[in-house]
Amino acid sequence: MKCPEAPTAAYTAQVLYRLGPLLLLSLALAGCSSDDHASPPSADPISAAPRKWSFIEFSESRCRDGSPAGIFVNLEPSSKRLMIFLQGGGACFNPAMCEINPARIDRSNLEFATGILDRAHIDNPVADWNLVFVPYCTGDVHAGDNTSGDPGIGPQQFVGYRNLERFLDRLVPTFPGLTHVLYAGASAGGYATGLTADLPLRKFDARTRVIMLDDSGPGMSSTYIAKCLQRRWRTVFGYDRTVLADCGADCPDPDAYAQDIARHVMKNPRLGGGLLSSIDDALNPIIYGYGVDDCSADPTKIAAPLPVGQYRQGLIEFRELARANSATFGTYYVPGTIHTFTQDAAFYTLEVSGVRLVDWVSRLIDSAPAEHVGP
Repeated sequence: MKCPEAPTAAYTAQVLYRLGPLLLLSLALAGCSSDDHASPPSADPISAAPRKWSFIEFSESRCRDGSPAGIFVNLEPSSKRLMIFLQGGGACFNPAMCEINPARIDRSNLEFATGILDRAHIDNPVADWNLVFVPYCTGDVHAGDNTSGDPGIGPQQFVGYRNLERFLDRLVPTFPGLTHVLYAGASAGGYATGLTADLPLRKFDARTRVIMLDDSGPGMSSTYIAKCLQRRWRTVFGYDRTVLADCGADCPDPDAYAQDIARHVMKNPRLGGGLLSSIDDALNPIIYGYGVDDCSADPTKIAAPLPVGQYRQGLIEFRELARANSATFGTYYVPGTIHTFTQDAAFYTLEVSGVRLVDWVSRLIDSAPAEHVGP
């Protein structure tokens, strides 16, 4: 299959502007029910109606604007398998990006249960699993711990990592004896699955298999995600206290951690999984473009993307990293520019090199050997 030409800077900027309202509307990507349950600050099991989306508010958790955060759950009492899906929505590290990043949860939006979150689809490999959806409202790629980080718009509460810890502390007793946890996410949520993979590995029983599914959030080296950009994320979001503390000696350079964290989690024998990405993704090269020329881009404007071809090279490097460090971590690369697939109908129809995306994910779950698909 021939790959199309990489998008121009004008095209990618246009895509990002079109995505802005969608990202704002997806603050909650709320569930299919209006049931709300306020949870006390405890580790008690979650109680909710089976096979129905219900919102569980965690009064001690916070969005970046200080409002309460929470999760959506869809319980399947007969299942010993659980999918946790982390929502995407950019990252609030400068004024331009904060404008298109959700700062609170809107429970009125009932449109997120699509793609892999659609129980009704006959091909869904997690149709009979317990499902948890984590709305994104912290701006820190679900990975921060800085209650006064200032990205240039005033102090924000970047506490996504703290929130995940609280959510997991309730989910563990809710689902005793799990055999599998699929830790999935798209865009910022995909990137978060790699950054925070130590959390489910640490929280769930050692006999539980953890599978990481990263949709369009590759942890690339500093050749592609500049050190100055990684430094900004680290300092604004407080990564020293979260993902870098988890990575420890595997992350010797605190300003070049994105790929080191990916290598760190791949080495864990309990973890399987994979990265899904378009080879000319329309959005990520713009975000990584803020690091070009020592982070000289205007933080109040949309950055020009990485030079043509660089993102592809970063994906190739990531694939080699996976091959060198894990026999159970695969890659699925798609020709084109589409950003994210797992919450789209394409999750069931997309085929690359004769392999359907949904089948590739099913084999990841079933502990098949690493499969590397596409260009």
